[in-house]
Amino acid sequence: MKLIELDAGNVSLEYRPEDAAVVKRRLGEAGRLRVTKAATHDVISVAGMRFIAMNDWDEPCLISQSIAGAALLRSIVAPREKRQAVVSG
Repeated sequence: MKLIELDAGNVSLEYRPEDAAVVKRRLGEAGRLRVTKAATHDVISVAGMRFIAMNDWDEPCLISQSIAGAALLRSIVAPREKRQAVVSG
C-alpha cells in the first residue's frame, strides 16, 4: 500500500487487489460502509466521509474527498496505535 499526496490535503491510497479486504476492514472500523455505483467509479461513504474508489489498470485506489478522509486513509497505512487514535478521535 502507498499514499500519494494530492492537492488540497487529499490523498490517494493505492493498493494491490489482494489488499482490498484489509482496506475494507480498516475503513469499516470507522463506521458502516455505503457504496454508490457510478459509471467510472464507486463512491464509498463512511462516518460522514466520502471516497472515490477507482480500479484503473487493475490497481485499485481510494481518493479522499476531505481532510478527515485523508487522515483515515493515512491511518490505514500507519501502525495500529495511530489507527485507533484516528478512528476514536
